[in-house]
Amino acid sequence: MPHLCIDPIAAAAAVIQSAQQVISREIDPVQGGVLSITRIEGGTTHNIIPESVYLQGTTRFLHPEAGEAIHAAFRQILEGVAAAHGCTTEITLHDGYPITFNAPEAYDRWQRITATTFGEQRVETMAPVMGGEDFSFYGQQIPACFFALGLLPAEKSDMPGLHHPRFDFNDDAIAMGIEAFAALVCD
Repeated sequence: MPHLCIDPIAAAAAVIQSAQQVISREIDPVQGGVLSITRIEGGTTHNIIPESVYLQGTTRFLHPEAGEAIHAAFRQILEGVAAAHGCTTEITLHDGYPITFNAPEAYDRWQRITATTFGEQRVETMAPVMGGEDFSFYGQQIPACFFALGLLPAEKSDMPGLHHPRFDFNDDAIAMGIEAFAALVCD
């Protein structure tokens, strides 16, 4: 008798759908932000409406003000949708990794050394990304430069990215990584 119960799966679906509006409608695009629901758990079988649903996700932002706005908007959505569905809610926010920022002097050094070591045509500057990275804690202590080692084999035009279930680290890239670090250390 689903008409006599509260359905937390329907409420969770509404939260997930509504959360997609936070970044596009609440955050200044210049400040940047990400809100992703990455895990949902609820129910035990096909014919029982569960007692609860558990959601987990991540937020990423370039500026603390954007983070505060994302969290406030998500909390408002969560509480409003839960109330509309007759549910109660509980939210726990954990501080994650700070933004990974390349200090200009560290980046300039990396650029100069790797271009000399490998040739300018083999060194590319990555576009900014919103990924979380524990390396960012180093950058809070000393000027740092985070770089990625190209893993695409020469004979391929594409490969699954990091965190993809079919990602396979290209062991042939290890020698280049060692050479890059050795050149940085020797400079």
